[in-house]
Amino acid sequence: MSTHNHKKAITTALGVAAAAVGAPAILFAGAGSAQAQSTVSTSTNAFGVTVHIKSWGAAANKSGGACTYTAIPDPSTTDPGYLPPWPVYALPFHMTPGGAHDMWFPGIQTGTDWTVTVNCTEGVNSLSEHEIY
Repeated sequence: MSTHNHKKAITTALGVAAAAVGAPAILFAGAGSAQAQSTVSTSTNAFGVTVHIKSWGAAANKSGGACTYTAIPDPSTTDPGYLPPWPVYALPFHMTPGGAHDMWFPGIQTGTDWTVTVNCTEGVNSLSEHEIY
């Protein structure tokens, strides 16, 4: 599992948040997951944020397979004048071990810190990482 605190801010669309909450519970119920050895970075523009997830490490350690992305905002860090963004829970995606995956979320920057977790079915335990962007 890789965990990151992100100083990037977006307000995700309601449809993405709703899909992220409902579908993964059904898709991954009962599936065991190894903790991912991956890094997460972001890039933003006027339309939203792109989340870049990259698998890394020795061949046996690289995360991949069926993965989930969770991002939880810290509302106390949201810039004044903005509503806190909504969390994203267990958004499913597939990643090849040693590969990368990008996902895009529409929204505006709000200055919020995020705690991000990536879990995959392939890979080994990774140290938690805390980063502020």
